[in-house]
Amino acid sequence: MLKKNSVSINPYNYTYYQSEENSLVGVKEPSFIKDQHVISLINPKNFISSQIQIPKSIDEEDVFDTINLQTTDELSLDTEEIEYIIKYVEVINEESEEEFRTFNVFVVEDAALDEIYLPSVEHAKYIDYIVPTPLLYKTLYKEAIESSAAHIFIYFQDDNSFFTLYNNKEFVYTKSLNLSLDQMHDKYCEIYGEQMPKEDFIKLLLEDGLDEQKENYTYIKELFDDILSHISDIITFVKRAYDLMMIETIYISSSYGNINELDNFTNQTFRTTSTGFNFDYGVTQSQNIDAMHILMHLFREGDYDCNFTKYFRPPGFSKRDSGKLILLTAGSIILSMLYPVVYWSMTAVQDIEILDLKSRYSEIHNKKTSIEKQIKLKKDEQKIVKDKLKVVVDEFTNRKNTLTKIRSIKVDYPMKAKLIALFTKDFNRFKVNLLDVSYGENGDLKRFYFDLIAKNDKDITKLVKYLTDKKLKKFQFLLNKIAYDSELKVYKCALEVRIR
Repeated sequence: MLKKNSVSINPYNYTYYQSEENSLVGVKEPSFIKDQHVISLINPKNFISSQIQIPKSIDEEDVFDTINLQTTDELSLDTEEIEYIIKYVEVINEESEEEFRTFNVFVVEDAALDEIYLPSVEHAKYIDYIVPTPLLYKTLYKEAIESSAAHIFIYFQDDNSFFTLYNNKEFVYTKSLNLSLDQMHDKYCEIYGEQMPKEDFIKLLLEDGLDEQKENYTYIKELFDDILSHISDIITFVKRAYDLMMIETIYISSSYGNINELDNFTNQTFRTTSTGFNFDYGVTQSQNIDAMHILMHLFREGDYDCNFTKYFRPPGFSKRDSGKLILLTAGSIILSMLYPVVYWSMTAVQDIEILDLKSRYSEIHNKKTSIEKQIKLKKDEQKIVKDKLKVVVDEFTNRKNTLTKIRSIKVDYPMKAKLIALFTKDFNRFKVNLLDVSYGENGDLKRFYFDLIAKNDKDITKLVKYLTDKKLKKFQFLLNKIAYDSELKVYKCALEVRIR
């Protein structure tokens, strides 16, 4: 559900959306409103992400310093020349018995924040929350995605694209891809052999895409063959690094919308279920809106506590130093003037309240006693009804079990006997004898096992050919190897018959 009076900012393309009831409306630029919630994002190309581990024995108050020191050391950060902001999210694994805690760490250069966000801050005046873009997918696991298997999200943007892995509904890994829409446009023009305006290229992707019937399919296919080859290397890495047996679904899209037939093309390439960003966000859309804007409006700070903002809203008057001084001075003057009057007034009021409370206590106590008696009576009646209900439920259960047994005897057993008789007749027709028969069920799969013998192996093959020709619509036949028994001088085999 959208936040009321919220604004999302994409600082990379200077797009802004404001919430209005259950829809988003694009605005030319954000304006300062005192009580609106402003959220923005930071793309993987502007931060370093990594996983680190620290001992569980470290006190909670020392976790922040420990993570900062270890991150600086492991990533070889030059803290003397550059000021960094480090945020982290703990990887929760309740089943793990390891002696370490694992954290996903995000590192941003402080100077980079000003370069990215100051143009927007000039208009909005503040940004409440700046979240790493891959963490926005967390909101999809509230309602849109129910599975807790491994999922990959691939999102193409004008100047940046990125790959994100989630497992057990939690963020695991992200990587910026050197495959932005701008780079795709340049590559396509190179393959096609002539220049095409960027807007025409985007329209071509959305409308024609990887549809084999379209005339530009060959060029688009060559472009995405290279792209998916690069992505394939990343998938191979993450499966090995994070011990993943399989990827359940690949979600792939762009900031302009889903690329036509790209999901099917990806599915054929990786043999993994692939789909566009076809999520039910619960947001009314009169136009195609960048999915990242929608996710920003749906994101809640409790999803992941990882806020890079340093552009806080100005404090209220009562929280400013000057405001506190003025309020304190005014309050002191008023209290000094009112003290004598208040003292005598409060004494009189308290005497009146005491008399009123004594009167009300007697009335409430009588009501309490009456209600307690009624509650006891209802509980006794409830117990009698429960006892009667138990007798009826037990009788119903016994009758249900009896009817189930009767049906099994009337329906299942005659069916099995009828089928055995039917197949025995066919065995005799081809001079094949039945040694033994058994029956088994596994869920919806029902099957017979026939042990057969014949003096001639050709009789068995003729039998199987006849069965497959005449009865393949109702049954599936599986014949094991025909073996010759030299002592009995007969041919033996096992025939499995599955009921469709």
